Amino acid sequence: MIRRRTVLVVWLIAGAALLAHDIATGGGLAGLLLTQQLNAFGIVAPGLTYIGLALVLCAIPAGLLLPRGGQTTVPSAPVRRMRWIVCVSLSACMGVFSVMAFQQASGVAPEGATIVRFTILGPVTSAALPNDERVMLQGTPQLDHEVVYDELTVGMLGHNLNEAHRLVPLTGPSWTPGQPVYFVTDLLDATEFAGSSLPGTTLRATGPGVIVQSAIPGWVRDAFAERGITLAADARLHTTDWRGQRNSWYAITAMAAVAAVLCMLVGIALR
Repeated sequence: MIRRRTVLVVWLIAGAALLAHDIATGGGLAGLLLTQQLNAFGIVAPGLTYIGLALVLCAIPAGLLLPRGGQTTVPSAPVRRMRWIVCVSLSACMGVFSVMAFQQASGVAPEGATIVRFTILGPVTSAALPNDERVMLQGTPQLDHEVVYDELTVGMLGHNLNEAHRLVPLTGPSWTPGQPVYFVTDLLDATEFAGSSLPGTTLRATGPGVIVQSAIPGWVRDAFAERGITLAADARLHTTDWRGQRNSWYAITAMAAVAAVLCMLVGIALR
């Protein structure tokens, strides 16, 4: 019994850590599944994929650890201590993730921010990027290497919502294949760039949007790699849907915070 319980605890802790990693990076097992969805169907369902993994990695071992119906034996002190450690660990992980998501949401330029134009000429450091401003990003689009897909979201009352994405690498005019790419713009369902082009150059401008760091998930990076594009480790996403970016991170913040509180309450109840 002790050995079985130990296996379940290790399963739960490892599963929670793997799930948190996959959600934070978009890589790992979830990233592999999402890449397969994109390549096979042109549609990805991140929410459903993460929920499915959560059931396998966390819900099953957690359910098996709960006392069975009719059980009257009081758990021993080591068992109660193990339950407490598991719940506190999960609560801490969710708390850290909530703080990280809130920082991402806070970094999105607010409504009414000044609109500036930024031209990509080569590798760019974070210090050189506009801060707290909405940006019209100007660069050379690599349309032959774009990643196009629909993102499926399960809405209220079971209604499915599809959001189109068209991710286009933007480079400097001297970029050559094999060099890392530092910017990707999401045209959403548009077929053309919103901004004007410069006569006699390959530069095109996007509409006013935000530049978001750490917003390109691992499965998107893999999709670009299959198309011959290597994204830099600090590659940034530009999108005109700044409200969607901000609200998504706030929603993740709230869900992670609720999960952290629930884990702590469960730990207190089982202690």
